[in-house]
Amino acid sequence: MRMHAPGLVIWLAGMIAQPAVAGSWKYELDERDHSILSYSEDGKATFLIGCGRAFALHAKYPGKAKTEGNTRLVIASGKRSMAFLGDFEAPFDDLATTFVQFDLGYRRADLALYGKKWRALRNRLLDLLDSGKALKISAGRDSYTLPPVDAVGWREAFGKCG
Repeated sequence: MRMHAPGLVIWLAGMIAQPAVAGSWKYELDERDHSILSYSEDGKATFLIGCGRAFALHAKYPGKAKTEGNTRLVIASGKRSMAFLGDFEAPFDDLATTFVQFDLGYRRADLALYGKKWRALRNRLLDLLDSGKALKISAGRDSYTLPPVDAVGWREAFGKCG
């Protein structure tokens, strides 16, 4: 199951039309029944993962973001952390995300995509997000903290992704 880009754009447009409550986690299905977990602040999504035709990770880059090029982001919770290599993206109107990575860094043509190692990596990320602890998003010396994920029903759905 991969996230379809037009589906994500439609969902993002919905986020703009229906601003989220400041500082809240939300799990929902888009119009194609693709899972989306997002954290929104002041009506802008600052963090989201989506599973559909691709496994997408979007986050607000901590520090000065460029509009293009490669970068690295770290998500930590307690003593556990994961590094993600991805790309800068231009923010949308009501989205504060400026970092994107698809398929946990695997290339689309990679035969290992959605295989045993990929699923282990996905589960590691889900465990990190489901730790019940605050999430620290960092790049270099810059960082910000998100509260623990408290959305209902997201874990089981994302566990089926891939």
